[in-house]
Amino acid sequence: MPRLRKQSSLQRQRLATNRVNEYRERNPSDRLRNAMSIATRRLNVNFREEERERDRVSRQLRRHNSFNRRIEQLRDASQHSLRRQDVTYRQLERERDALNHQLRRQDESYRQIERETDAMNHQARRQDETYRLSEQQRNTAQRSVRREDEFQRQLERDRDSLSHRVRRQDEVYSQLERERDAFNHQVLRQDEVFRQQERERDALSHQVRRQDEVYRELERERNAHSHQVLRQDEMYREIERERDALSHQARRQDEVYSEIERERDVLNRQVRRQDETFRQLEQERDTFRRSQRRRNEIYRQTEREVDSQRRNVRRRDITYRIIEQVRNTEQRREARRVASQEFQEQNRIRHCRVLIHRMNPYNRELENNRQSERSANIRQNLSPESRREMLQADSIRHRSRQLKIPADLRGLTQLEERFVSPRIPFMRIVSLGYNRQCAVRGAVVNVPIQLNTTVNVLPRTVNQTEVVQVHLKRRLQYEHSFMTETIRPAKIYEAARYLVNTELYKKHNIVLSSDWLNSMNSTEEQPFISNVEDLELVSRLTNTNFIQDDVDEVNPQETLLDNNPVENLPLQRISIAPGEGQRPLDMLLDEDSEELSYPSIY
Repeated sequence: MPRLRKQSSLQRQRLATNRVNEYRERNPSDRLRNAMSIATRRLNVNFREEERERDRVSRQLRRHNSFNRRIEQLRDASQHSLRRQDVTYRQLERERDALNHQLRRQDESYRQIERETDAMNHQARRQDETYRLSEQQRNTAQRSVRREDEFQRQLERDRDSLSHRVRRQDEVYSQLERERDAFNHQVLRQDEVFRQQERERDALSHQVRRQDEVYRELERERNAHSHQVLRQDEMYREIERERDALSHQARRQDEVYSEIERERDVLNRQVRRQDETFRQLEQERDTFRRSQRRRNEIYRQTEREVDSQRRNVRRRDITYRIIEQVRNTEQRREARRVASQEFQEQNRIRHCRVLIHRMNPYNRELENNRQSERSANIRQNLSPESRREMLQADSIRHRSRQLKIPADLRGLTQLEERFVSPRIPFMRIVSLGYNRQCAVRGAVVNVPIQLNTTVNVLPRTVNQTEVVQVHLKRRLQYEHSFMTETIRPAKIYEAARYLVNTELYKKHNIVLSSDWLNSMNSTEEQPFISNVEDLELVSRLTNTNFIQDDVDEVNPQETLLDNNPVENLPLQRISIAPGEGQRPLDMLLDEDSEELSYPSIY
């Protein structure tokens, strides 16, 4: 069997192209005819456009190959070099480049990039020591030539002064300059002659400056401030106190000095008390000292007795009593007037703030949105009856139908809904007596419960007609119930099976126990025990080993003489408190608390 020659599509295309080229080389008349036909077609503008587009696409395709790109770059560079040998072409190229540069420089981004590029190139060239030296010499020569002009020297001084002030605005630069000057000063001060000249110069300048009253005042303030700074050190203050105390004691040994000091203190206190601020500070200081002394019970008792005696003595004067009554009346009247004015002023300021706030369209829009959210929240917190009435009214208004409640949840009573709710909101709902509205009075206690806890208390095997009376309590020890109803266990089982498969219950990982589901599928009847005392009785009744004494029937006939109907027989009663021992949750922090409390609504 002959061997097949396998070729790729690219190899077959190249082979066909080579054959066409060989044919064209063997037939020059064919090439001439093709050239004439192409020239004829090129007279059409559309053909030329299509040819340019085709050539551009083919050039782009060839440029994907790095080898073709390199060949094209070399060819373009060679052609550019040949054209640049013409002086006219070089001149035109320079003018075109200059014009393009000016046009590009009109863009601020391009200028910024150009500056950064030039700065980087300058830094790279400055790494060469020879280039740096030549640049410094060139700049020095140019600066020397410019400095020969007095006007240029003045401009340079002004520019240097301005740049120095600008740099000094930087705290880091100022700190470095101060450190440099301090170091230079220390070096110069090592010379004794320099130090002596500096002292003489400072003393002379100090005397000259002190002749100015303003300078003397500033110096006093500066010294006082430096004294305050030094006094922040506890050790310095202690040394100063000891020194002042010693000097004060030495001076007080002179009787004349002591008398003059007392008179001076009295006069100074009177002068200082003319200042309202000083009087206020003195009163506060005295009040603080008095409050400190009043912490002593003996001092308080003594002060009360002294004040009572003084008040009794003063009140014996009828004029003083009248003045005291008038003063107290005026004080109370003034206090009420000030309080009223402050209240009115606060209301006026609050009203102005509200008006200014509402003048902004954005604030009005934001307030409208908040009002809409509050209205929506109020609607969600309504009672089921009010919410149903509102939904019916909205449905009639918007011509929409009422929300559909699943068949498994339809018709649940309030207590039946509590059995399948993971949250029990203990609240007191009262009727407002108008438009059938209700309101919550007091606090709302949100108690989490386990769904298995409430469902497991019901009889396991029930028929569709059996009912059980349930007392829901806050605690089992309470006598009064929070809610009492006759429930249908079968309805509760159907609702529980439906709710555990919803997204809300899956989100909170609420499931029914597998043991409870298995027990529900069995046909065995489980005993119902509502009280612990009945456990012994149930065990005796269900125990097969229990043998009851045979009792002979004295009169074997029906002894039921009561004609009460069957529906009047007592029902099974259950007392439960599923929330007992559970910690209440905050309504604001508990996620989906309303939906978990009322699953039939949401």
